[in-house]
Amino acid sequence: MKLLGLLAVVGMSIVPCCASIRSEVLLNEGPDYRKKLVVEAPARIDKANARLKELTAQDKALGATDDEKRQSIFIEKVVALCERAEQLKLQRRYVEAGLDYNTAANYAHRIKGFQKDREADCLVDKAFCSYQMHRFDDALAELQKAQLARPVITDDFEFMANLARTQVATERFDEAIATCGRIRSRIKEIVQQSKTNGLPVEEVVYTFEKENSYIIESGARFLQGDGLTAYALWCQSSPARVYETRTFDNQQAVLNGAIARNPKDVEARLARARYFQKRAKERRASVVARGKADPSFNSGGLFNRIEIENLDVQSYTFDEAALSDFFKARTLRADAATMTGHFLSARNFNQNAPKGRSVSLQSLRAEESKIKALGHNDAGLMREIGLQLGENALALPDDAPTKREDLANATRYFSFAIFAAPNGADVADNRAQVKKLMSARFQMTPAATLPTAPQTALDWKKWGNTANSQENERVALAAYSDALALDPKFADAYNNRSSVYFTMGNLEAALEAASKAIAVDPKHRIAYHNRAAVWNALLDPQKASEDEAKAVQFAADDGTRAINLAIRARFLRDADQLPLALAEAKKAIGLAPNQSAEDKRSLASMWAIRAEIELEMGDDKAALASLQAAQGFDSKSRRAGFLMGLLLNLSPTTQTPNAEAKTMVEAVLPASGGIERQTFSELTERLLKNSPTLKGNPNAPLQVRQIVDLLRLYDMEKGL
Repeated sequence: MKLLGLLAVVGMSIVPCCASIRSEVLLNEGPDYRKKLVVEAPARIDKANARLKELTAQDKALGATDDEKRQSIFIEKVVALCERAEQLKLQRRYVEAGLDYNTAANYAHRIKGFQKDREADCLVDKAFCSYQMHRFDDALAELQKAQLARPVITDDFEFMANLARTQVATERFDEAIATCGRIRSRIKEIVQQSKTNGLPVEEVVYTFEKENSYIIESGARFLQGDGLTAYALWCQSSPARVYETRTFDNQQAVLNGAIARNPKDVEARLARARYFQKRAKERRASVVARGKADPSFNSGGLFNRIEIENLDVQSYTFDEAALSDFFKARTLRADAATMTGHFLSARNFNQNAPKGRSVSLQSLRAEESKIKALGHNDAGLMREIGLQLGENALALPDDAPTKREDLANATRYFSFAIFAAPNGADVADNRAQVKKLMSARFQMTPAATLPTAPQTALDWKKWGNTANSQENERVALAAYSDALALDPKFADAYNNRSSVYFTMGNLEAALEAASKAIAVDPKHRIAYHNRAAVWNALLDPQKASEDEAKAVQFAADDGTRAINLAIRARFLRDADQLPLALAEAKKAIGLAPNQSAEDKRSLASMWAIRAEIELEMGDDKAALASLQAAQGFDSKSRRAGFLMGLLLNLSPTTQTPNAEAKTMVEAVLPASGGIERQTFSELTERLLKNSPTLKGNPNAPLQVRQIVDLLRLYDMEKGL
């Protein structure tokens, strides 16, 4: 998924063709009128939904020979779909709007006569939505389709400007320059034809189109590294600009030129991305300093509209420009270093991202998992991420909803660095960083007043459990320490300390505490289970499965043993021991009780785990049977429903996603939390990579894109 193209650097945006009149109205009426339209949008969407439902019923009622009436219905469907898409765009719901425009274009393609021209308009509007989602290659393809649908559209000034902007965004600079030249040539042609016909038309009539072409070409030239020509074109776009004093960023021009000469040079991309990060940091410091000096200063406006290349071409932030280059570098070379740059850049960008442009948490979590998988043994890389995330987390106010988890996440990266290089030069500072981050989290919770003075180690443990349930880790750890002071062989206290450390991200302390609990009580099932969780977090599924096997051994009843077996099956799957994983999943299902509603939900999860393993082993038939069994125990099982939809969508025998699969996917997503959405995304990628059946489907990439669109549709962040 393309997050951002180089338009972040030159500050251009595509203009929807059909929406141009509405855009002009919005411009003339001002922000209050736009707010009014946004408020009215839900009602308009409901009205369009009702009309589409009515038209669908009419279509179904028609006979096979009622072609004329069906043509009329197609025309009305195009109108209703475009109206709904317009309202969705007002709400910045570009994924849904794009899907509506695509459907409208398909209906328009089937219309006979002059109304067929609407297909091109729908495609241009779909390109607008793709552009807003930063799918610039898609936007360019849609504009090219529009040209095929209505060739004369290539003479439309607005279309040519949109095409040039998109060509810049996709780094087709020479093509963009040629398109800008065509705009100016077309103006001359029109003027000459008018004079030939005796009409008094002057070039001044097309001043806006001409100026716009110079601005777009200026950006293209600058991104090619030709700063002098870019500046000359910028001045040429308006005579008044010749008298303006401008600074010129020579360093960025050099970096631009290196990329333009070799667009696949990853190191050149990374160099410019780091330059943008440096400029972003300087800009943030400047904004903070100015805000302190002038309390009335509104930094938000500066963050949203700043000069990236000092040619007065407006854009968003340097963070957004860095994000663009890191994304491209990651596309060219997907390794831990490029992913890390992109991940950190996206986190920085999200802190001040304009509404509708933030990178979704789902996307960030999926990328973070890849970084850990690829680079968890690289102590330097893990430390770099920890330092950046720690700095960001510490800067947040204590009442920020994400601060606690952000501190824990940064702590985890320092834990990775410690395990990757336990004798490394930075290990002492890594532990100091862990201590600092934990201390910051402690400061977020007040000291607790004891209701009664604990007398025994058990009393202290209970008090620690109460504090931990209230997210007061500082008091909880102190209470467990007091319990151990009274009873140094109190295994439960060690085990509970391990849980607290694990939650806070201190994996080294969590592992040590769980190991002490096991040393004191070698049959402590929960301690083995907790230590397995730590090993799993450290991406060592083999050790995790070994500890979970001990948890299975010391389980007190079949129900508990079944749960531990199912968890071990997952660890074994991650360790690529699929036959053994499947055997453990089958044992879990055989032992699990089937009495209460909770029992049935647990069984549904076990069947879903079994289905995942069967899918990776290439046994679609067995996986389908397992998923049906899971839904038999829990018809609302989100994991089983999603896997069923995935299987039906991506089977090689399925050429296009079918309605049943789409319904299943849509049914499970709205109620899913962020972590589950992350799991779905990772699961899709894992199965496509490992399942012999699914990865053999040549249609999978397109179908995955549609599934990802559905995932994004219900992403609470409505991000990119």
